[in-house]
Amino acid sequence: MPDPLENVIKPKELTGEPTDPLALNIPDKKLVKIIDKRIRDSRKFFRSPKYNLYERRKKNEMYVLGRQINSKEERNELKAYEARFLDNGLYEIESTIKPIALQNMPDLIIAPNNDSSEVRKTAESLSKAINNQIKIRKNRVALGIAFKHVPVGFVGWIKAEWNPELGKFGDFEFRPVHYDYMDIDHTCNTPNPDDMEFVSELCPTTVQMVVMQFPEKKKEFFAELQKDGVFARQLDGKNDFDDTDLATPLQIRQVWFKWYEKDTDAEVVDSKDKMTTEPGVKWKIIRGVIWKFGDCILKKIKNPNYDYEGEEKQVVYEDISDESTKREPSPEELYVAAALNMPIPGAKKVTEYRNYFDMPRVPYYMMVYDQWGKIAYDETSRVEQNIRNQQNMDKTGKDLVEKLANKGKHVFSKESGLEAKDVERMDMENPTQDILVDGDVNKVHFFIQPDQPPQQAFEWIDRVLRRMKDLAGVSAVGGQLQSEVATSNQIGRENNFTVLDDVVENTINPASEWMAQWSMQFIKLRYTEPKMVYLLGQRGKDAFIQLKSNMVDQGFVVMIRASGTDKLKAHNEAQQAW
Repeated sequence: MPDPLENVIKPKELTGEPTDPLALNIPDKKLVKIIDKRIRDSRKFFRSPKYNLYERRKKNEMYVLGRQINSKEERNELKAYEARFLDNGLYEIESTIKPIALQNMPDLIIAPNNDSSEVRKTAESLSKAINNQIKIRKNRVALGIAFKHVPVGFVGWIKAEWNPELGKFGDFEFRPVHYDYMDIDHTCNTPNPDDMEFVSELCPTTVQMVVMQFPEKKKEFFAELQKDGVFARQLDGKNDFDDTDLATPLQIRQVWFKWYEKDTDAEVVDSKDKMTTEPGVKWKIIRGVIWKFGDCILKKIKNPNYDYEGEEKQVVYEDISDESTKREPSPEELYVAAALNMPIPGAKKVTEYRNYFDMPRVPYYMMVYDQWGKIAYDETSRVEQNIRNQQNMDKTGKDLVEKLANKGKHVFSKESGLEAKDVERMDMENPTQDILVDGDVNKVHFFIQPDQPPQQAFEWIDRVLRRMKDLAGVSAVGGQLQSEVATSNQIGRENNFTVLDDVVENTINPASEWMAQWSMQFIKLRYTEPKMVYLLGQRGKDAFIQLKSNMVDQGFVVMIRASGTDKLKAHNEAQQAW
């Protein structure tokens, strides 16, 4: 009969590494050199003419935020008399899509790994708690910001992290990260940070915050500050720092990376972190994180969001061949075993790891939509595809405004007795100003009537805006009907909802699942003390659920029970039926 404990994942320590299970035995200089090279290579790749990623992001952001006129004025490309026309269709479209995508958050369900009533009850409690956690305002904001970033920066980032300042014992949270702060492995063609060799985040902070967070590296950090010329003045003494210096803003890098070492331990069970490159030689993948400023590594550890040591405990198997029958011994069994000095029947000592994940994972989610399978970022976006239309609409609108503002031209002959300086002083739009000229007025003065814009120009602007909405899939859900026929309107709405449903299914829904999975990992790893979670109960009554580490089982599966667009379509169908 096979021993069910043979399949338990048992991460091994590196040979000769320190007692600290998170310590990394990697030389600082070697690590900095490799990571800096990877970041330089990544930026060079995405700056290449083929992708021109950073300039395209700037352009998208400028047009979505309606800053193209400001940009032209900064470059002195507009004369004083030219119209400053802006009808930002891109912003209107994005402002329409986001509320629809986030109007109804998806319902998540934690599926149990067996049919026992106790496990089902635990899974139901976790479902309620995690659903409530994902839908709170703070996390909804994080999803919304990441969603808005996708069509502009070709990616939206969400980070899962443990905040020791939340509550009495700390708690987990999710926050959006702007794409300008992120660098990734350019050789990876999937939007999964766990597949990448590195993921780097630039973290804005101050000198004082770095000193407080990494006090053991204060001396090396100050030396790096002076070497990099961070301060406006040259500091001579070792302690020649005042409050102004400590408040100096800067950025440090947080880099999550893979490191490879030859594996001399033949008993390593975790095959996901093991590979073979040549016969008889195996390599271990070490997943770590560093904080660095310049060449100074402030801290380096293994991925801290994972339990590497485990805890030895006694468990009882009702059926030794069935892993699902494992349970903790009851107080009565422990008392009898202690009193009789005999082992509990069916009990074994095992090492249990406080992990929901089967391996250390990078705590970032990449929200993408227009994938092409070549790079991890989107190849294009609805914003980028619509910029030419926005430019055409801006140009046509500018011409229309200038023509409408044109009051015509007054032309004076020199025979009127007027000189150039006299004409220059005239304010032809001042109704109280009179003009006296010599001779016959009809012979010395002429007025050129202004050209009026044709009706087709106004229709052209409307047509371009409709085309932009068609391309983005919001032509029939943006508050304007495109047809007088009810059937056509309904068909248009259904087509739009099909597009938006696909967008949500590839952005909001998987991001919500990812957040739920990380919630499970944090609960399993960090909730060593029971935590009461507030829920809004039925009919507005308060309700609480107690969460603790042992509630989370590695076999639990997070699934979408009902997506946001499913619920939105059901709501609209009910309204139409009514």
